[in-house]
Amino acid sequence: MERVLAAHGGDHPGRGYAMGCHAFALEETGAYAKAEAAGLAAISAAPDDAWGLHAVAHVHDMTGRSAEGIALIEGNRAVWEGANNFRYHVWWHKALLHLDRGEAAEALALYDAKIRAEKTDDYRDIANATSLLMRLELEGHAVGPRWEELAGLAESRVDDGSLVFADLHYLLALIGGDRGVAQEQLITRLAAQARQTDALATVCNDPGLSAVSGLAAFGAARCSGDSTPSQSFPASPRIAAAVSGPASAKRAVAATRP
Repeated sequence: MERVLAAHGGDHPGRGYAMGCHAFALEETGAYAKAEAAGLAAISAAPDDAWGLHAVAHVHDMTGRSAEGIALIEGNRAVWEGANNFRYHVWWHKALLHLDRGEAAEALALYDAKIRAEKTDDYRDIANATSLLMRLELEGHAVGPRWEELAGLAESRVDDGSLVFADLHYLLALIGGDRGVAQEQLITRLAAQARQTDALATVCNDPGLSAVSGLAAFGAARCSGDSTPSQSFPASPRIAAAVSGPASAKRAVAATRP
């Protein structure tokens, strides 16, 4: 990667874009100091690119520096506010930083005014929305009828099967909206995919089914009013059967956070 960056030289915008992506990779592997340095350099070299900002916002969240993260995002609106739906994800980061500070009302306001201002069915936008609503609920905050819109969209995607990450967030929406039949359909389809032999099946099998098992337990416990679900709460006998294959049987899954 360093050779790629050096090839651009100086403060050429291409170097900034590459550094922004590199910064995010560093953050995802836990190299927070290096990620922050690379991300700030990327913002300087390519002020119109949001990847460096995104990486540094991640660092601030992971290192408990919420106020700095909020200030960074607010101070660089020109970088991302006119972008495509990536801007919803940056707003999502800001909402999480506010939630870290106990500012749930601010997080909900961002959800309504920014994150779900446009009711898109893009899986990335649905992932932002479902994960924020579940975090709010786990912190004890009521989210009202907001799950209904997301659950309706997720119901129409039960048979998609193109990306496990998307499927897991559809499942989260179905849990939030109490769509039990659709939950079972999605989980059964994921379990069937995990038994195939292609690359998607590998991801479906591990870690997909473990995540499914945890979310199913979480959903059942949520319905019963238990805030600390465990594997002893299968969502239904059919769901339990669907996820009880070799991969999930090896692991005890307790998913109390999305």
